[in-house]
Amino acid sequence: MSQCKNRRPLRPLNDTAVKKANSAQPKCGSLAEKTQWINVYIAAGGAWECADPANKKIDEPLEVCPNKKEDKKHSIKIMFVGGYTIIENPDLMEERAYGEELFSGSLPDSRNVEGRLDNSGVAEYQDIPAGTCEFEFSDFYSAIKKNIAETIDDPGENQN
Repeated sequence: MSQCKNRRPLRPLNDTAVKKANSAQPKCGSLAEKTQWINVYIAAGGAWECADPANKKIDEPLEVCPNKKEDKKHSIKIMFVGGYTIIENPDLMEERAYGEELFSGSLPDSRNVEGRLDNSGVAEYQDIPAGTCEFEFSDFYSAIKKNIAETIDDPGENQN
């Protein structure tokens, strides 16, 4: 083994060596895990270089492990399902999806979106990065706020 203590793979990566290293060491968070990954990568024929810490840029103190998929995209489907509707037999109830409902929201890539659900009550966004999505059904919230305001204005009206 080399005297180099800070080894890193040369680009382009050796696909066969990457697969073997990923199988042997699927996590790459700690220094020990990264060291194990690079050891397997090199043993499988992957080319490497000695990374001199003195030449490392201050603004880039961390290196991403080569097996991490930063660009993996995801998709999300949203559906507005509310209450239950009575069907032919009043004893049976079914969940109702609201089609054409207006919504707005934000995606993990900082895009703000708005639109209407399709006839079946669904909207879908594809090829988005991992992260948190937030959606609001505007008409629904407006109706609730209006109903609450009316109830507060005349509380006796809704009592039996």
